[in-house]
Amino acid sequence: MEISLLYPSQGVLLSQDYPPPFSQPKKSRTTIESDLSFNGVYLGSDVLKAMKQDLDRGSLSFGIRILAIVRYKSGKWKTRSQFMRAYCGGVSFGFTSNNNPGIFLNPYQECEVYLYSK
Repeated sequence: MEISLLYPSQGVLLSQDYPPPFSQPKKSRTTIESDLSFNGVYLGSDVLKAMKQDLDRGSLSFGIRILAIVRYKSGKWKTRSQFMRAYCGGVSFGFTSNNNPGIFLNPYQECEVYLYSK
């Protein structure tokens, strides 16, 4: 599995993480924790300028992309492995000052999810 943090307005990859594989029981939810910090990443002056403009307006929007190979199993029946791609655009954080952490503005963001056969 690969999870990526993107700054879509500039088409920039900010961070990637590779959480370990997992299996999930039927009819359950799983939370995947990931460190997508980008402290110390060189962004370039254009990206920094765009981020500063967004921050001056009070929020930053990111995209989160998840790539994985998935397989479903029900009793004795199971599928072949498939590629899954999910993209959540417009994941926004609001900021009231430089000293306070950001506030997640849209916690119920809808994502596009696609499955592809190998």
